[in-house]
Amino acid sequence: MYINVRDAAFITLDRIERGNKYSNIELDSVIKKYELSGVDKAFFTKLIYGCIERKITIDYIIGIFSSKPVNEIDREILNILRLGVYQIMFLDRVPDNAACNESVELCKIHRYKAGGFVNAVLREVCRKKETITYPIDSMEYLSVKYSYQKWLCELWNKMYGYERTESLFRAMNEPAAISLRVNTLKISRDELLRRLFDREIKAAVSELSEFGINLLQNYAVSDLPEIEEGLCFIQDTASQICVLFAGVKPGETVIDMCAAPGGKSFSAAIEMRNQGELYSFDLHKNKISLIEKGINRFEIDIITASEKDGTVYDENLSEIADCVMCDVPCSGLGVIAKKPDIRYKVYEEIQRLPEVQYAILINAAKYVKSGGRLIYSTCTLNTAENESVVKRFITENKGYTLIDDKTLFPDTDNTDGFYMAKLYKL
Repeated sequence: MYINVRDAAFITLDRIERGNKYSNIELDSVIKKYELSGVDKAFFTKLIYGCIERKITIDYIIGIFSSKPVNEIDREILNILRLGVYQIMFLDRVPDNAACNESVELCKIHRYKAGGFVNAVLREVCRKKETITYPIDSMEYLSVKYSYQKWLCELWNKMYGYERTESLFRAMNEPAAISLRVNTLKISRDELLRRLFDREIKAAVSELSEFGINLLQNYAVSDLPEIEEGLCFIQDTASQICVLFAGVKPGETVIDMCAAPGGKSFSAAIEMRNQGELYSFDLHKNKISLIEKGINRFEIDIITASEKDGTVYDENLSEIADCVMCDVPCSGLGVIAKKPDIRYKVYEEIQRLPEVQYAILINAAKYVKSGGRLIYSTCTLNTAENESVVKRFITENKGYTLIDDKTLFPDTDNTDGFYMAKLYKL
């Protein structure tokens, strides 16, 4: 079924806005429905994620050139304007005239009597885009210029300072690189790299993970036969480092408290050379099937996956583990480059997370044997969810000591924003 790519993008944006739905789910649904592929799929994906990522900036620009306040523009017309402004301001390969004309066509297709208004606003953007200025207030400037909510600008400014905050925003506004974790139970990293080179796929070994490969070009990873063959899987370098940080060894008993979709469990099992016992738990039953599929694909024998609430004690697991990994639910502020919806989280939701994280950590500590390790990790950059949770745990649990902790940053490490701490049980 054929559909104009910009029309598909408009329909998708409207569904996301109207239904408060996750962009990746809607995007995948439309790609499958209209069988988008190749250049069309890439352009469609760029439009959707671009408009979401840059929405604060785009709405600010619309507000400058519109005769109506942004909050008074009908949602459908506003989404057409957003698509047009995004193409004009952020896509060099799209001629300004094409962005304007195609936006007016969308009004015609959907019988909106706003073609003149849309054309007038977009033509003004084209004429005056080089003269656009941003707010003078430092936090307003960061929010509008880089399209992040003001509360996050203030949070990171307090933690890292203004220059570092701007550096992080710049880094996370760049396309996120795709990293692969090699399944060395089935193939070496060099062999996998050669296979990619043979198909002229640009890739390089990771400098931070001895089992990682970074793709150096936009590539539909769903087309990689190596993933289906169980030779590798998608896993950010930061997550790979976290498993290496945990120091799991062959023959150990390991528990992954919040395992889905299974990346850390698979990495740990590979590190253990498929020797020992590894229990993978997740709160959501429907996600366990993802882990089980991976177990079969990667030919791993030592993982047992099951549904379990990480905050509820299971006496059968008392002090059985050499290592317990707690990659807890978090605000995800370190993975905004990959999940643009996170930009618009409500701050009040984030404030509730440390109590949940601490409850999981407290429960997980009961499963660690004397001399064992407890790993706490998040994919966020927020002291309240990271260092503060660990500090509270150490203060209230005298049987543990902090061996090491580290934070990875998108701007300096070229990974997800990630925190990890290793605790030792006396």
